[in-house]
Amino acid sequence: MATTVNYWSQNSLSDYKPEFQEILKPAEPINKENQLLLQKIDILQSMVDKLENEKDALTYTCSDLKQLLQCVAKQHDKNAERQRKNIKDLENKVANLKQALHISEIHSAHLSSISSFWEDVIRE
Repeated sequence: MATTVNYWSQNSLSDYKPEFQEILKPAEPINKENQLLLQKIDILQSMVDKLENEKDALTYTCSDLKQLLQCVAKQHDKNAERQRKNIKDLENKVANLKQALHISEIHSAHLSSISSFWEDVIRE
């Protein structure tokens, strides 16, 4: 059987404050049932530690994914703004080309008549 060692041979428990007396009481002899319970406690504590570590790792992973999603959203916004600007520039070019086509149609009749005149002059 286990024996307890009296660590307080020089001082008695009454020499300490009452709140420390409970802590400093000599341990009861540990029997097999208590040993099994202590082993189970150790196993459960190690499982708790492992689960807490996994929880922390998952928390960090979630945080990293959140930051990644924020970066992707910012990049998407930048790309969308760039595309909107590009579309606006293309619409302006189309409008300018339509205006140039309209002007060339108006003045092409004049050029056509000049061309006809010179063709007639050359044939004569």
